[in-house]
Formats: sequence, C-alpha cells, structure tokens
Amino acid sequence: MKSKILVMFLVLGLVFSLAAKKAMAVTMDDNVFGNAALAYWQAQKADTNPAQSTYISIVNTNKTQDRYVKYILRDECSSYVLDDCHKLTGGDVMHLKIHVEDGQVAVTDLELLPPSTVITTLTAGDDEARGYIEFTMWEGKGCTGANPNEMAVTTALVRGDNKGVGINAAMVQDWVDKDDDYKIDAAELPKNSIWWGRWYSDADTDLQGWLITVFPGLEKDPCESYILKGNSLDEKEDARSFYLKVKEVAKTPIGPGFGPSFIVVPPGATRGAIEIQNDLYPMFGFILMDDCKRVGAFPLFHNRLSTTGCPGNPVPIPFDRWGDFLK
Repeated sequence: MKSKILVMFLVLGLVFSLAAKKAMAVTMDDNVFGNAALAYWQAQKADTNPAQSTYISIVNTNKTQDRYVKYILRDECSSYVLDDCHKLTGGDVMHLKIHVEDGQVAVTDLELLPPSTVITTLTAGDDEARGYIEFTMWEGKGCTGANPNEMAVTTALVRGDNKGVGINAAMVQDWVDKDDDYKIDAAELPKNSIWWGRWYSDADTDLQGWLITVFPGLEKDPCESYILKGNSLDEKEDARSFYLKVKEVAKTPIGPGFGPSFIVVPPGATRGAIEIQNDLYPMFGFILMDDCKRVGAFPLFHNRLSTTGCPGNPVPIPFDRWGDFLK
C-alpha cells in the first residue's frame, strides 16, 4: 500500500512539474517587466539628416536587491560585436549611448563614463549603422544564478538637435539560458504572424516613414534572406502589396520613389496602415517618422499566440488613432 501511495505522489509530482514548465513558457508581452529584452539601435554621422544616436536605459525594478545585467551588442546581421556584465543596485538604472565619433560607431556607458568603445567603422558611402542588443537579468555576481522578471528597458533615438523619440524594448518574460551562452535563442521566442501599424509619408512636407524590423537571434547566412511581405493601405483601404528581402535588422522606407527596396503605397496616399505577414520567425519592430522638425515612432500591433500555438485574431485599431500627428 505504501508503495502505491509513493508511486501516486511521484506521478502527481511529475504532472505538476510538467504543468509548471508549461506555465513558464517564454513570452514577449509588451510593457511588462521581464528577465530579458531586445532593443534596436542605430547611429548616424553628424552631417546626416536626421543624425540620430541611440540612448538605452536598463532599470532594476527591484528596489531592495542587487541585480546583474548581461548585454550582448549585435550588428544588422546578428553578428556578435561586444558584451559586458553590469551590476545594478536596488532600483538602479544604467544608460548606454551608441553614436558615431569620427566615422566610427561607438558605445559609451554613461554611468561609468569611460572612453567610448569603438564597435565598428563606417565604410565609405555609409552614413548609418544599426543593430540590436540582447539584455538578460541575473541574481548572482558575474551574471550568474536565477533570472528574475524584474527588468525594464527603454530606448530613445535622439538627433543632434536634441529632438527625439522614446520607444520600449521588446520585453521577454521567463527566459531560460538553456545553452549557458547568455544568448536569447530565437527558437524559444513566440512567433506572431500578423502585424499592424500606422504610417505617414509625404514628400511635399519632407515627412518620411520607415518600417523598422528585427529578426533576433538567428544569424542566417546570407544575412539578407528574410522575407517581408504584406500590404500597405491608404485611408480608404485601397491596398498595395509588397514582398521584399531584408536583413536581420532592417530600416525599410515607406512611400513612392525609393527604388526596388521600399514599401510601395497607393498612389497619392500620404498616410494609412500597414499589414505584415510573418509566419516563420520571431520579430519585433515599429514605424519611425521624421520630417526634419520632429521625430515620431508608432508601435506595431500584433496578434497573440494561444496556449495551443495557434494564432489568435488581431484586434482592429481605428485608422485615425494617430491622425493628429501632422497637425
């Protein structure tokens, strides 16, 4: 009898263990504290319009316990550039700046203020570099131990005239370092197949819209092998389709007159919506706007995967939600 009871408890323990593991599946919920994050960065020459640098703030939201943050900086092909482990005391914030100095892209820790670390050199004809950073949070010294969901990461793209826009990083919850390499594995991230965003682009007013997309953690070869497909719509929902090959980190112009690698819009349209279909890889991004006077960023909304792995239905968003941007 005792052996039967023991077996029953072992079975129940296994069931609860499997249920706990299922409940701890990796998620990417927007604006929710996480133990990992992915942040887009770009840096431009001073004479580029707009000449933008990237400021990233990483917050330890636990006000009583020290935490450690590991970050890995990658370029537009997900290639490794540099990494570091940084201590954050309770409630502390660290700030990174990625910018161009004398034709070289550099990163500076604004808290420690050491000399900037050069991460790459812009080649002739290049005015801009871009990529993304992986952040993971740890309880132990040297970035070891458990990974609490207590981190918040924000990003600001700021021009030389101090005009800019703030965006949140893609937060990741319940990340696990399965391979002991600090890397956020794309295979563990959820895939959202439907994306929706708001765009503006008007050559008469120098307003330019860009679709920013990041396919993190894949390091495919060749780099420019990701399919970006979908539709752009005007206010009357007249649609034009697009099918482009882009890099792992891409900044794709929206509007007419930019050659073969742009998102075409209906003739005469200066605003509308964009729909993206992405069934293969995890992705995050946003829409960046600039008209030489100000900078704006609009989110990409997405559907949510159910617990069975089947895509849910996207929530319709009113077309005029950000209609006052041009006023």
